[in-house]
Amino acid sequence: MPSSQDPQVISEGIQKRRKPQRMKFTQAAVDGLARPATGRFEVWDTLLPGFGMRVSETGLKTWQAFYRVNGKMAREKLGTFAQIPNVADARARAREHDPSQGRHQPGRAETPG
Repeated sequence: MPSSQDPQVISEGIQKRRKPQRMKFTQAAVDGLARPATGRFEVWDTLLPGFGMRVSETGLKTWQAFYRVNGKMAREKLGTFAQIPNVADARARAREHDPSQGRHQPGRAETPG
């Protein structure tokens, strides 16, 4: 029986409910996220607040991060799954990126959120 953390179950559930879905991003979980029949869905990492992935009906997977800049929420595209295929690398990029500066901040300790 598929578990609630199974990527296929998450993909199907998101298409039906359209509410924010969260899961622990592991390489296997992200690899297994199925594209929706129509539209797109977003899934959010449980380990790093504000870090997520958008999956479109074409199968395009895009890493994204939400940050607060001057008190307002900002969405930042980090790259596609084809550009950053490793979950750990994408998570590190989310931690390092500072959209208020418009550039990467290597070694930055703060997390988005």
